[in-house]
Amino acid sequence: MSRRWTVLIVLLAIALPSLLAARWIKDKVFLETESVGKVVFSHYDHMAMESVGRNCQVCHNDLFHVVAKKNPTVTMAEMATGKSCGKCHNGKQAFNVTGDCTTCHAGDLEIVYGDGGKVRFSHEIHADMFGCDDCHPDLFVAEINQTQVGMAAMEDGESCGACHDGSSAFSVAGDCGTCHISAANLTMGSPVGGVFFSHEIHSDMFGCDDCHPDIFKPRAGSNQVGMQAMEQGESCGACHDGDTAFGVKGDCVTCHTGAAELQIDVPGIGTAPFSHAIHADMFGCDECHPDLFKAQANSNRVGMKAMEKGASCGACHDGSSAFSVAGDCGTCHISAANLTMGSPVGGVFFSHEIHSDMFGCDDCHPDIFKPRAGSNQVGMQAMEQGESCGACHDGDTAFGVKGDCVTCHTGAAELQIDVPGIGTAPFSHAIHADMFGCDECHPDLFKAQANSNRVGMKAMEKGASCGACHDGGSAFSVKGDCAACHPGAVELNMATDGFGPVPFSHEVHTGMFGCGECHPDVFKAQAGSNRVGMQAMEKGASCGACHDGGGAFSVKGDCVACHPGAAEMKMATTNVGLVPFSHDVHLGMFSCGECHPDIFRAQANSNRVGMQAMEQGASCGACHDGSSAFGVKDDCTACHAGDILYQEEDAGDVVFPHAAHLGMFGCDDCHPALFQARKGANKASMADMENGLSCGACHDGSSAFGVAEDCEACHAM
Repeated sequence: MSRRWTVLIVLLAIALPSLLAARWIKDKVFLETESVGKVVFSHYDHMAMESVGRNCQVCHNDLFHVVAKKNPTVTMAEMATGKSCGKCHNGKQAFNVTGDCTTCHAGDLEIVYGDGGKVRFSHEIHADMFGCDDCHPDLFVAEINQTQVGMAAMEDGESCGACHDGSSAFSVAGDCGTCHISAANLTMGSPVGGVFFSHEIHSDMFGCDDCHPDIFKPRAGSNQVGMQAMEQGESCGACHDGDTAFGVKGDCVTCHTGAAELQIDVPGIGTAPFSHAIHADMFGCDECHPDLFKAQANSNRVGMKAMEKGASCGACHDGSSAFSVAGDCGTCHISAANLTMGSPVGGVFFSHEIHSDMFGCDDCHPDIFKPRAGSNQVGMQAMEQGESCGACHDGDTAFGVKGDCVTCHTGAAELQIDVPGIGTAPFSHAIHADMFGCDECHPDLFKAQANSNRVGMKAMEKGASCGACHDGGSAFSVKGDCAACHPGAVELNMATDGFGPVPFSHEVHTGMFGCGECHPDVFKAQAGSNRVGMQAMEKGASCGACHDGGGAFSVKGDCVACHPGAAEMKMATTNVGLVPFSHDVHLGMFSCGECHPDIFRAQANSNRVGMQAMEQGASCGACHDGSSAFGVKDDCTACHAGDILYQEEDAGDVVFPHAAHLGMFGCDDCHPALFQARKGANKASMADMENGLSCGACHDGSSAFGVAEDCEACHAM
């Protein structure tokens, strides 16, 4: 071997490790986002450090996985706690990740703002003038997918608008093109195909402020207007008026460059296709729009009956100009839907495909089935008499509707029957259909009519409904274990008058007792049959049968044991508005027993007393005596507020606004001298008022407008 080759081999041996390293030890773009630019990680710089050297295991695979699995995204907040880069970049081993952002982050951002196109933001320019913490995180939170701020908010000082206010820097309300370097060319959706708008073409002729914000507000979704509005000068119609620019009333295809091929959904029948392309080859747009079809969404839906009289498609499709809408349905309804009609016993499947192989559309439509949504719902009884499906399915022309139910009800429903106050009772058609034929239950026990089979437990125990079989002989008795049918008895919240809901847990009680220990002796299994008052419970009725202080805590005990959220009450009064009462406020100072039952009985409508009685210590007056608490004789507005409605049979209602009068007078200016706080004590005639009584004391034409003046001032006629 020559000396020259020997030297070459030695040089290659020395250089090979470096060359190989150059191939695989590359800089990595660690992160690339719209909000913080690129973060470039240099393998070379880190491997040149004495603490790392060429030992890849310092970082891999403890901090960063190479192949095995994807590295999770780590936030700056997590790095600050020692995750990811923060394990070393903690201010001790290496510079802190919470330090100068530009050490890692750099680059200009191109932010896409919907219809506003791209907005370029230069970190470099701003970093020359400000520190990172001048903007982050107070103005811009360094988090991915932060909510974009609209122009209106910026103009109020948010986001870029904090500096770009026309004083510190150019205003965000200035020339749009300063930031929106490439305003988007838009393709706006419409029911008749996309409408193309070129910012580029328009910006060659106009400045941004010629259109924004007077004609088009720079806010997403704020510029949608219909053709009618455009024709009156709104939106595009401000310029496209036939004078300044071609009119919006002109040739539709100027803007609607690709009129849509429509698939019109027809409930229950499938879709009806309409081809703009085919029709546009024969007619001009104005031959159909707007006389036949208005250029407004959802304004052109008409039924077959109207079409047959010349409306919509029927204007041309009359059998003369074009094939008739009354002709073969399949011409337009090319894929009539296979229907699954809902019923209380599962879906009923109807195949247009099968029937159209045997019959023409007009064999059924419109004599048997009208082509109108919701017009063909009939019950089994009507079908058995020849209506609807029963016109053919009579047992002669086709199998009878009285035949085997599962022929049509292919998947009889697994029912969850709602039982008020007790939860749901499941019924399995599948289980019963394995043992019985449909006609063993229908229609003798269960009529095939919605809501016709609801019976109570009492009737079932006498053989009705489920009780016909579930008698303890043929099948387990309806009188047996309730949970056999009611597997998930509900957690009840029973309403009370004025005391909030009372919760009752079936789950807690069934853990200690069998159903038969309460039903039916204590609680009858009949809706609305178990409502009793506290007085009856204290004598052993209802809950009081166990909650007597022996078997369980007494119903006479702490009220909140059952009434955990005593109601915030608004008590109606005659002529003085609602009186609020807060259980919450009073429970903070008193126990239930301090008021109940001595002052307030726990019985509906048993605590109504008048102001005169309260002033003598009854009801609220027991405490509100001016000593223990503010007196009921004190400021009326402490309890009473609101306007009063007087109903006058022959002269219309009279509304008295307390708020307006309280702005001028104190309560004692009127009460009790003019108006006594007693029901029925203040009736005065117009003659009395004109003589200075009641309202006439002030409304005399001098202090206030006179009662003898404009009647409508008080009476809403």
